[in-house]
Amino acid sequence: MPIPSRDVGTTMHTSKSRGFPTGLSRHPEITAYGDRGYQGVNTDYPRASMRIPVKRSRKKRVLTHSEKIRNTNLTKKRIVVARTIAHLKEFRMLADVYLNAKERYGDLFRSVACLVNLRMACRTAA
Repeated sequence: MPIPSRDVGTTMHTSKSRGFPTGLSRHPEITAYGDRGYQGVNTDYPRASMRIPVKRSRKKRVLTHSEKIRNTNLTKKRIVVARTIAHLKEFRMLADVYLNAKERYGDLFRSVACLVNLRMACRTAA
């Protein structure tokens, strides 16, 4: 089922059952990081490269030390992306529906990304 994307005139196709982008199964060279809500996606889409934290079962109450380390490393990678997206969405152009000229979206997005990078660089330098 296609859903409208933020920029006018294009659509992104998702799976009916989970809302999983079907483009990931067509491009196995792309690795996606998900949370525990994506359990079972590797069986539904075997060609997609998806990294998901290990979920403890009801029978297995405690995760092993290596499973905890793996979950921590995956979470560290995911949180960087989530925080960067949050910083980008502070600008209304990326948080709301984009209604301007489609040809200018890439330039405006790059400008916002440069501003966010500059702000983050100034914060880390101080």
